This record gives sequence, C-alpha cells and structure tokens, in this order.
Amino acid sequence: MARTKQTARKSVGGKAPRKSAVFQTYAKRKQVQAKQQGKAEVTEAELEATAPADVTYDVSYESSFYAHHFTAQPTTTDLFMPSYGIATTVDPLENGNQNIEHWLSVNFNSCLDGAG
Repeated sequence: MARTKQTARKSVGGKAPRKSAVFQTYAKRKQVQAKQQGKAEVTEAELEATAPADVTYDVSYESSFYAHHFTAQPTTTDLFMPSYGIATTVDPLENGNQNIEHWLSVNFNSCLDGAG
C-alpha cells in the first residue's frame, strides 16, 4: 500500500487558513490601483488596516447551501408553483463609485413538498 506525504499546517487560532473571497478581491483591486498610480506594492498589513469591512469568516457554497431555509408560500394544491423575489443592494467594499447590484430569488412550491 502506498504512503502519502503528510504536511503540518501552522495553527491560526481557529480562523480559516485562507482569506475570504471578498478580501482577496479587495486586495487585488488595491494592488492594481497602487500599480496604476506608480506606488510600491501594498502589504497585507496595510490592506487589512484599510479594508472598509472587517471580514472574519468565509461563507462558501459547501458550508451554507443546505444550512439556510427560507420561508416560502404555504403548500399549495398545485403540482408546481414558482414564486419570485427581488432585492437591490450596493457592494459594501466599494468606497467611491458604489455599483448597484440586483438579485433575484426563486422558490418552487408543490403539493409534493413535505416529509418524505
């Protein structure tokens, strides 16, 4: 039987070992801005100090998709009944030109919903 090489990882005090996707996007944008302005590369400490939002955890598909339940319309006698919702928000990490984001939610209700 083959053996695999095991590697140890330094403890980070219970935090996720990687930065959140939001912070990574913010850091990339700041690095590009610094490069365009002819400044030296921005350090990680400077990025964390100037981040407009304190992100302490990473919400991923794997950790949250099945963990959240949303209230839908009561069970119907219809075999298939979709319902829709919309929301509008701005990106909290945008300091200057805040882009508006539009979201669409879809719920599918059925007389077949329920236990089993």
